[in-house]
Amino acid sequence: MASELGFAAVGCAKAEELGQEADLFDEAVEKGYFAGMTYLGRNIDKRRDPRLLLPGAKSVLVFLAPFGQEVKKDAHSEGCHDTSAVIHGRQMAVNLKISEFALGSDYHKVIKDKLYLIAQLIKDSYEESQESDSVADDMRKEPVCRVFTDSAPVLERAWAVRAGLGFIGKNNFLISPECGIKNFIGVIITKAELPYYQSNSAKSATAGKTGECEVPDESCVRGKTNPFVNGCGNCTRCIDACSQHALYAPFKLNAAKCLSYKTIESRSLAEQINRNWIFGCDDCMNACPWNSRNKQGWPEFSILKNLLGRTTPEFWESMTDSEFTEKFKETPLLRAGREKICASVKSYLCNAKTD
Repeated sequence: MASELGFAAVGCAKAEELGQEADLFDEAVEKGYFAGMTYLGRNIDKRRDPRLLLPGAKSVLVFLAPFGQEVKKDAHSEGCHDTSAVIHGRQMAVNLKISEFALGSDYHKVIKDKLYLIAQLIKDSYEESQESDSVADDMRKEPVCRVFTDSAPVLERAWAVRAGLGFIGKNNFLISPECGIKNFIGVIITKAELPYYQSNSAKSATAGKTGECEVPDESCVRGKTNPFVNGCGNCTRCIDACSQHALYAPFKLNAAKCLSYKTIESRSLAEQINRNWIFGCDDCMNACPWNSRNKQGWPEFSILKNLLGRTTPEFWESMTDSEFTEKFKETPLLRAGREKICASVKSYLCNAKTD
């Protein structure tokens, strides 16, 4: 059913308390690496144990929903064109870029709508499996499944690794040997006990020893569930591509320096933007060799691609707040808002080099 709905992959892990994965998250909270995203420091106990989100949970199902383009080195470049603007008294080419995940409908709703269909199938099957009518009646009073997509205290990437869908790259994204790097993650936590992914310890022991990851080799990562095994080899392209040095070491990110944080999450309008990303940033993603494995993204995630790939400073500045809300009310852009995006455009233009 997941395949029929368009998901590129699905895996399952036992619902239990996370260990080292949660420890790393706690460390990032303690060191302040999540900057102003204080909400990430809440509900730590639930992030660590999914059974606190659904008492009686047995399984964590994880789904990958692709949003990139199939076999493209720079999946964002197509459809993005330089426009012209006067900067420091000179006419210059400007390419205002928006992160690829935001070029379509709000992924939360799109993915959840499909996950609810799968959850209903699980619920129906689960209730039918109950031997006692009284037990079944009691079960109907409580949820059998809960659905999540980047909207609750769930460490989705850690669960994706445990479900056998890939490994965590040096840029902290989930990387799937079969489906690349540009995937949203959906999760269903359920009381139903389902077949769990079984790791291959022999392959796990040799993972990540292939050297420079110029051509992705799934033999170095397939079959492991340890997120700390290096599946990237010696490759550091993502780190080298981070112009802000937010990604300052393998697996280490200081959100306060990240352009995605500055242009989306930060509530300050005074952030200094010296790059042409005005909503998000894909530099560390686009640099990854595993983009060659990306599957074609769902059409819902690219419906605004032509429009947003050609915007000018005037496009954003001439729009009223109500016009912005009407045009982008069901897209990720609403999270930042028109004023924030305009501030990012202005900051970039003020800091643009004229040499």
